[in-house]
Amino acid sequence: MPPSAAMISTSGPPFGVASEIPSRADEVRLHSVLEGRACAVCGGPVHIRIAAWSARCDTCRSWASNLPVGGPELDTHTRITGLEPLRRENFRVILSELRSLRPLQDARILDVGSAYGWFLEEAAAAGAVAVGIEPDADIASHSTGDVRVGFFPDAIPASENFDIIAFNDVLEHLPDVPGAISICHEHLPTQGLLSINIPTADGIAFRVACVLARVGIYGPYQRLWQFGLPSPHLHYFSTKALVTLIEDRGFRVVKIRQLSSLKRQGLWQRVRMVDRPGPVHVLAFVGMYAAANLLDRPGLSDIVHIIAERTEAL
Repeated sequence: MPPSAAMISTSGPPFGVASEIPSRADEVRLHSVLEGRACAVCGGPVHIRIAAWSARCDTCRSWASNLPVGGPELDTHTRITGLEPLRRENFRVILSELRSLRPLQDARILDVGSAYGWFLEEAAAAGAVAVGIEPDADIASHSTGDVRVGFFPDAIPASENFDIIAFNDVLEHLPDVPGAISICHEHLPTQGLLSINIPTADGIAFRVACVLARVGIYGPYQRLWQFGLPSPHLHYFSTKALVTLIEDRGFRVVKIRQLSSLKRQGLWQRVRMVDRPGPVHVLAFVGMYAAANLLDRPGLSDIVHIIAERTEAL
């Protein structure tokens, strides 16, 4: 996933590349900060699981990390080649789902963390007036759409409203997810739509990665959290917990569906995106290529798409 995200934390230096293991001093520091912290969904305490930098709430089954922002920049060409086919396919599905609820012609859509502008282009092709917010000026420069370089919500005036606000593979990177959703309520009219697609803890890839990590194979678990990359994942919500989080902040969830999490086109570029290719990358590519069609089946994909409607009161 693109390392761009709005409202990101700068809590400390990176560990380095994704294959590295934090030092004992890093583990102690991260453990002391994360253990017992309040869950973003239910407020209960989270407890360290699997690694010193990841914790789970035993009440709502949501996960959190305190991985620091930073790390090596990824090659732009490899990232675009590896991600664009899957992202565009999912964006067209998302827009189709939105169109089934509201006309998209002339609808004002805000894409938070718009990265290379692919969603903006697909939304414009559907007749919408799409605006993006992207904090990374270099990434934003690749977009042909209307992109404001900055952070959400600072990059939009308090009085500016939209018909739809979208978070595409972004919400999991934000330190304050409840705050971001509450702010969306302020920029949408009654019955305005909030669209979120996000990897969840329900997916088979996350569950398998947890099992492998518990027996000492940490690579898949680190990769799913984007360990050591410029903008790591700070949350893995269960779908149920995410619905609760959204509906507690003035929205009513009206649609839930899964999206493709793996596509054979561009897969080699995704596998080798972080490190120079080697035997492990080849094995990962073969396994993921074989599993690509399986992971698109209901109940197995890691990506959930939720559409919620703004209610009258927060």
